[in-house]
Amino acid sequence: MNHNQHPLPRRRLLAGAAAASAVTVTGLAATSTAAAASPTHAATPLLTRDRIGSALLHAPGGGPAPARLQADFHDRLVAWLAFWSANSPAAWSTPVQIEGRADRFGAALTLHAIRYRSDDDLHDGFAAARPDGSHWATLASLHHHFPVVTPLAGGAIQVGDRHRNRHPSVLARRARRSPVGGGHRLTPVKGPAQNPDGAHLPGAW
Repeated sequence: MNHNQHPLPRRRLLAGAAAASAVTVTGLAATSTAAAASPTHAATPLLTRDRIGSALLHAPGGGPAPARLQADFHDRLVAWLAFWSANSPAAWSTPVQIEGRADRFGAALTLHAIRYRSDDDLHDGFAAARPDGSHWATLASLHHHFPVVTPLAGGAIQVGDRHRNRHPSVLARRARRSPVGGGHRLTPVKGPAQNPDGAHLPGAW
């Protein structure tokens, strides 16, 4: 072994060690930041459903069309439709058709029509292109059950379950602000059905 080599000065060794540590820490911080910026989300399995409650799903302007929905969103749709039916006129049957289309994530549905049967004929209990009292009542019922309700051009209504962590008080305020019948609270026509917050549907059928 050659003992005649000049050892590195202490100051240079310390400076080199500090620089190496800084590079290591910076690299770890960059990696952590990148990981935080692009978190990995487990995909929620989608269920194929041809009905919502008693109502057969139809494509807008077409025939029967099953939809792929997230399980909890489908359950919320079933609960909403049961509430809608319980507050509809007594002469109406339970809904037999829903015309709508789900988004690719299975967490939103664009509603075009709800149909019931009377005297063996199908009738629209809600129709996107018909801005009548049943349209406003349907909109109000959706506000009571979903955190995201968006009226679209042409009268269709898109509902979603994206904001899962919204506080119930926020949802209650949204429901109270919904424009039902020009601001007048209307009395439900049928049954003592209530929404999860305990409030009756402001119906105008």
